[in-house]
Amino acid sequence: MAAINYLQVIAVVLWAASIIMAVLTPNINVVVEVLGSLAAFFIFVFPGMCLLQLTLVGGELHSSTRSRGDVVLCFVAALYMIVGMFAFGLAFVLGDWRI
Repeated sequence: MAAINYLQVIAVVLWAASIIMAVLTPNINVVVEVLGSLAAFFIFVFPGMCLLQLTLVGGELHSSTRSRGDVVLCFVAALYMIVGMFAFGLAFVLGDWRI
């Protein structure tokens, strides 16, 4: 008997879970609202995390002291992440969850 590839097992389990969730979801609006809140999260929070990481790594490679620009970029990255978390929470909570 051939060895079962664990990636194939994971793919089949994810496929089956998505089919079961699609069958059991009574209203498509729930799915749209969850995807909208995740989109708000990825539009703001992920770029903020990337900007913060690039700023921190760039500052470590060039010098041991932080320049004013690095501090401003860290502040902007934190602002992006805060706005993203707020938008995610707002879209998630204010959604119409009637089933």
